[in-house]
Amino acid sequence: ERLKALLDETPIYKPEPPTYVRLPNPRPYPEKPVETRVLVAKQGVLYFSEPEFLNPLLDGLEKSKSQLEYKEAKIDLFAGLLKEVLGDADVSRKAWTDIGAFVGTFQMEDVARAWKTLTDAGLPATRDILSSLGDISLVLRKPLPVVAEAAAAATKGDLTKWVGLDPSTDPTKPVITAAVAGNKVNFKYGAKAFETRNTPKDILGFFKDLANLDAFKNRSRDKVIYDATRIRDLLMRAASNPGLTKVFGFEPKIQPGSVNVVLALKPGSGGGETLEQMKQPASNYQRVLRQIAGDPNGVAVFQVMSDAFDTYLEARKIADDNKVAATWEFLRGLEFNLPVRGYEVQRFAVVRAAPPGKAPAVQIKGPKRSLD
Repeated sequence: ERLKALLDETPIYKPEPPTYVRLPNPRPYPEKPVETRVLVAKQGVLYFSEPEFLNPLLDGLEKSKSQLEYKEAKIDLFAGLLKEVLGDADVSRKAWTDIGAFVGTFQMEDVARAWKTLTDAGLPATRDILSSLGDISLVLRKPLPVVAEAAAAATKGDLTKWVGLDPSTDPTKPVITAAVAGNKVNFKYGAKAFETRNTPKDILGFFKDLANLDAFKNRSRDKVIYDATRIRDLLMRAASNPGLTKVFGFEPKIQPGSVNVVLALKPGSGGGETLEQMKQPASNYQRVLRQIAGDPNGVAVFQVMSDAFDTYLEARKIADDNKVAATWEFLRGLEFNLPVRGYEVQRFAVVRAAPPGKAPAVQIKGPKRSLD
């Protein structure tokens, strides 16, 4: 009787409702995906389409493109960078008279390094010669400092660095050749031959003559580096437009070391939907899913915070019901940076080179992204 009484008082175990997890069935990722990020937090989801967000901003920049170019530039913005490259503030000021004009065409670090290479070799680093070397660098698709180093080496009798810039992929058909013949140096670029005296002045003159060929002439005029401050200020005005910041607010930032102005994005207070809202067929979430499903290259990229996996499973079930191509990955936080590409700006900082003699770290590539 006592045992029966104890059993009668024992609570009956009721298991928690099961969580159904969809097993992945990997499929190839589209070659040109149109991605919409679905950011999943514990409370619900936010969705972010980069083209939808960026295109109105890029349209505004395009309309004001000519106003975003440098009108003038002061050395103050580059004082730290130039001192690091050239080693002295007085030398930086001296160099600025030659290199300042290139602020809207080449990265200042590259121009400063080219200027230093030429002056260290006892060569004139005038605006004219820097412009010629810049045009050559664009055609050969080599960094300006590398071309300047090859030119300086050639004036000292070392032609290997210049020949080493040959763009030909067929070693039996070189585009660039150079050889010393007595007191002459014979240069050739393609079918065009140049003969010059074997003196630093005349060899440097060859590079100016080369830059005057139609294939090289004024190539740098087509290259533009925009004024980061003007881009930031224009985007700051756009950031106050409620129509552009309904889901994500943003702050444009100039980030030293980056060749793009960066947008620091933060979820807006009215953005996103809860799980209950998402389940409604008329919800914004399901509207976005239908748009993705209607694009042959459309992909929903679910970015899931560590405490939001249950929310993701429910959101993903709705996506699967709408026949949406999708994949997922973990997300550290809802705030992220987005570069404004297509408008190169000055880096304002020296790019750190790898320590000499140190082997590059072994990199193991992760698996390719796939639909699941």
